[in-house]
Amino acid sequence: MTDLENSLEFFHKMFQNHEAVVLLINSRDKRITAWNQSAEKFYGYSSEEFKSLKISDINILPEDDLLAEITKAALREQHYFEFQHRKKNGSLVDVSVQISPVLIDDKQYLLSIINDISVRLEFERELLQQKQWSETIFHSANSGIMIIDRDTHTIVDINEAALNSIGGQKEDVVGHLCHKFVCPDEVNCCPINEFCHSISNDEKILYTLTGEEIPIIKSVVETQIGKKDFLIETFIDIKKRKQVEKNLIESEKQLKALDASKDKFFSMIAHDLRSPFSGLLGISDLMAKEINTLSNQDLQEMAKALNQASNSTFNLLNELLDWSRMQTGDMPFNPSEHNLSETIETSAALYTNAAERKKLKIDVIIDANMVCLYDSTMISTVIRNLISNAIKFTKETGVIVISSTINTFENIISVEDSGIGIPETHIDKLFKIETHYTTPGTSNEKGTGLGLILCKEFVEKHGGRIWVESDVGYGSTFSFTIPRKN
Repeated sequence: MTDLENSLEFFHKMFQNHEAVVLLINSRDKRITAWNQSAEKFYGYSSEEFKSLKISDINILPEDDLLAEITKAALREQHYFEFQHRKKNGSLVDVSVQISPVLIDDKQYLLSIINDISVRLEFERELLQQKQWSETIFHSANSGIMIIDRDTHTIVDINEAALNSIGGQKEDVVGHLCHKFVCPDEVNCCPINEFCHSISNDEKILYTLTGEEIPIIKSVVETQIGKKDFLIETFIDIKKRKQVEKNLIESEKQLKALDASKDKFFSMIAHDLRSPFSGLLGISDLMAKEINTLSNQDLQEMAKALNQASNSTFNLLNELLDWSRMQTGDMPFNPSEHNLSETIETSAALYTNAAERKKLKIDVIIDANMVCLYDSTMISTVIRNLISNAIKFTKETGVIVISSTINTFENIISVEDSGIGIPETHIDKLFKIETHYTTPGTSNEKGTGLGLILCKEFVEKHGGRIWVESDVGYGSTFSFTIPRKN
């Protein structure tokens, strides 16, 4: 056997026994003129069936597209291709094809070496999907995330949440040192690099591009990407939580102060209740023991004292009951439309006798057609308290004027007297429960100390305000507001 024959036999065996699929395709008619055993096994065709096949029988590209690709290979413009081939059973498989033009007996053929790349493409698709998932999680996470070069501390990537917290554009952050935004005092002594410390749920401060300082909870995880070390820093903005904590602490302080005020208030109320009861018990005891020796005048004076003490105690208990119902939310609140002039006239009429005893004049200057929105029971109580106080602290022959004015949003009702006035140092005590401020009237009338506190509660229930203006020796004007009808 000649050397040529030996070479031909060697190449024939190599062709037939090659593990890769090998096809020889006629460039002119696109027929498959030679194939190896791997081709028969891969495609499922027998040797006889291969004799009648063209490349278009296994390549699923449209005819024109397939011709264009074959032309590129024949002209040596491209030698590597990726196609989908169809097997005899109809199944499709992803393949890579390396094509080399060869001349045999002055005829051009395309030597095609074919490999199944289905597993590789599936792996690449999974990698791409994982990358897409990672990017989606990275950019849609509510927590701020920064990827930092462990060696240089340079920020290499940042997600939307972190960028929203820091402000600015991505290029304003990426490429800068992480210490510009977090832990600036650790720029030369990173606890992770220098001391191998771990950082998990540590409270830190984030510095924004505008200079704002935002409290955060920060965690850092070390990782390796492509043989390079990185730090993945995540953080949560806790500014709102800190504000809530601050509000809770403040509320707790206020509640403690309120509890202390109420304790003091109840202590004073207990004292105020004990005093009239002591008088009642004393007088009644005296009457019980000395009834036969007392004159009619003595009995009249004792009866008068009993009546005053009983009324004082009854008024205190009523106001205490109203106040407690307000605190527990048990007091009905039913605002509706009422004629303000009628409400004031009705309330003022109850004090006609009291005013006459001190020769006081009460003038009501209210528009007869003024209609307002309020709870009649509460506002009547406010008006009665203010009129009662005006009578109590006005000397004989004085004048009390009840009037109203209107601004854009509210009606202002005022009760003005020509009484003794209130020292400026005492005005702040009038509406505070913890002070329980009370003084006797010009005829030594007693008060409960609860009236103005109730007035404040009732007015504020309507969304209004109450205040006083006073000039010692010339009188006081108590004013409060209620919303207009609209």
